[in-house]
Amino acid sequence: MALQEFVKVYTAESNFTGIQGYISVPATPTGLSTYDFVNFFLALDDYYEVGLSYADKGDGNGPVWRYFANHAKFGQQNQIVSPTSEVFVKIVNRGTEADATVQDGRITFSRTAAVASPTYSGKMLIGGEDNSATSSSGYTPRHPQVTFRNVKVQRGGVWLDWNATTQSSLGALVNRTPQYQRQGMVIQNVPLIAQLT
Repeated sequence: MALQEFVKVYTAESNFTGIQGYISVPATPTGLSTYDFVNFFLALDDYYEVGLSYADKGDGNGPVWRYFANHAKFGQQNQIVSPTSEVFVKIVNRGTEADATVQDGRITFSRTAAVASPTYSGKMLIGGEDNSATSSSGYTPRHPQVTFRNVKVQRGGVWLDWNATTQSSLGALVNRTPQYQRQGMVIQNVPLIAQLT
């Protein structure tokens, strides 16, 4: 049975058309087997998720970093990369389609998808999955501190800071791992600082 470990932080409101910010990548995850993964990303609700993934997909490449756009409308595209210590992620809903971009100073990864709704909540997430876990072995994929920085959400064409100062006005709903799974350690909610333990 696969075990997951994650922390999601949502805006309390759902009237946003974009999200952007920086995600730190301080180290390589440990304890991953084939088909396990560790993800770090920004998103518009649960529909358009864009960021970094570390996984061994069983395709002969071994465990590698990938930029990804995780939605059927994006085609779940991914690209193998060697990321720098921090990457910039941005998603913008332009009314009829959403544009997703990841930049790390050397490469730009971008995708476009049709939009199902005019507005969404913003989301920051870290998470992982252990596909060989059992109740006795426990969950093994781990990653040290992951930091989201300078996160902004877009409303009415205006970018608003979503940080500790504006948390009360923009909201923060923390969704930790369900009871049958595990949960990561949260150091700060907004902007999210957490680790997989």
